[in-house]
Amino acid sequence: MKRWLITMSALAGLVALASPCGAASLLPGTSIANDAVATAAGGGTVVGTVSGVYTQVDFFGNITGTGLYTEYAIKGDASNPNGLAALDFLYQVSSLTGNVGKVTMGSYGGFLTNASAVPASAEVPGVTVPLLAVFTPTTAGASVTTAAGTTPIHRTPDPGTTVSFDFNDATFKAAGESDVMIIRTDALTFGLGTISIIDGGTANVLGLAPTPEPGTIVLFGGCLVGVTGAAVRRWRKGNAA
Repeated sequence: MKRWLITMSALAGLVALASPCGAASLLPGTSIANDAVATAAGGGTVVGTVSGVYTQVDFFGNITGTGLYTEYAIKGDASNPNGLAALDFLYQVSSLTGNVGKVTMGSYGGFLTNASAVPASAEVPGVTVPLLAVFTPTTAGASVTTAAGTTPIHRTPDPGTTVSFDFNDATFKAAGESDVMIIRTDALTFGLGTISIIDGGTANVLGLAPTPEPGTIVLFGGCLVGVTGAAVRRWRKGNAA
């Protein structure tokens, strides 16, 4: 029995080591204030983009707001603490009608994240598609809330799937544009994700999001099966004795 408990403890430790920890400034289950001197994306190359029109709809099916959204996946950002090969995801929302109080994005579960928001004017033209040319200049009222005591950037508890940015919906209204929301990750590949633009109603649209490398999933799965099999064999042998 003691052997079984020790083996299971070792297995739990292996699973914990397989999960990201420590290096991200926005950990699962936490909220942070936006950095007043947050850095813009430090150059790089745009490797993916998605944009379109959103329509917010309330519980009763009424349209409460419309607008535009843009997202870029960037690789080669010198300010990403996870290295030049790691991906950034940059978002901007522009309201045509109605207000915006929150923007959420996923799926970031299992990845390190470092989140901030900066005015579009702070974005540097060091990328293949200059961001100054594609992001709309930010209006004063649409910045991420930074009032004293507020923590406007959030991440859901483990596995930390969703990241969200809060806005002042009293000032983020028609003809307003958000700051550029930046999520730096340790991901090396990306696929489809989700974006939700929320106030009195919600708009759910397709975006880009990090994805695990297929080889990593297979390798970890194989190791886990191997360790689990060894644990079961030891348990059976101990019981037989």
